[in-house]
Amino acid sequence: MSIDLSPVFAFPSTLSLESIEVHDQTIIVHLHATAPTAACPHCGTAGSRVHSRYERTIADVAFGRRCLVRKWICPEASCSQRIFAERFPELVQRYARMTDRLIEALQSVGVTANGADAAQIVSSLGMPTTAKTIIRRVLQLALPKNGTVRIAGIDEWAWKKGSRYGTILVDLEQRRVADLLPERSLESSTAWFKNHPEVDIVSRDRGKLFRQAASAGAPQAKHVVDRFHLQKNFAEALEKFFGHHKRLLK
Repeated sequence: MSIDLSPVFAFPSTLSLESIEVHDQTIIVHLHATAPTAACPHCGTAGSRVHSRYERTIADVAFGRRCLVRKWICPEASCSQRIFAERFPELVQRYARMTDRLIEALQSVGVTANGADAAQIVSSLGMPTTAKTIIRRVLQLALPKNGTVRIAGIDEWAWKKGSRYGTILVDLEQRRVADLLPERSLESSTAWFKNHPEVDIVSRDRGKLFRQAASAGAPQAKHVVDRFHLQKNFAEALEKFFGHHKRLLK
């Protein structure tokens, strides 16, 4: 008695399960397309003549899929596409070697861990990958829309440490990056604050540049020293104080 396992693997209706291979760390599912026609991606005309077939291996969550893909002939004489490969947008995007749900899984782990740790986590869950792949997938995510920022943190970030710096603005209530400015300048930082008149509190270091930018762009905001620089300045003050009392300390 044959059992249809398509619902278990959440196959699209246009794909049929052919066979399953079980390996030590991977399950390979062989699929073949069953749709009687396919729309030409260039002109949209439905083609009914299959040109050829080729095998495409696609990584998926916790197992792999090997899919036999058909190439079709476009019946529209005026279409420049002529021959096209069948597509499965509900499963995998054009030219992609990973399913949409595998990409989403990598991105979900990648945004909560660094590349190396995320790669180790997903690999242990049966989705082997690399840190570079995790980072590349995370960078494909759309940036969050800029909203209102009531408590803003401002500091520098390095394009190249010791050589070129930009400015990072953080929404401290939402715990997310609000904006990245390509340069570290009074003009760009001031302009950002002027575009966010809702800012009530600015957390910054004790440097002159960010103090002037916040004062000019958000005169209504209260300035506070961020935790890192507060601790750093306090430690430096203690070191200086005890340095003047070495004899008493001895």
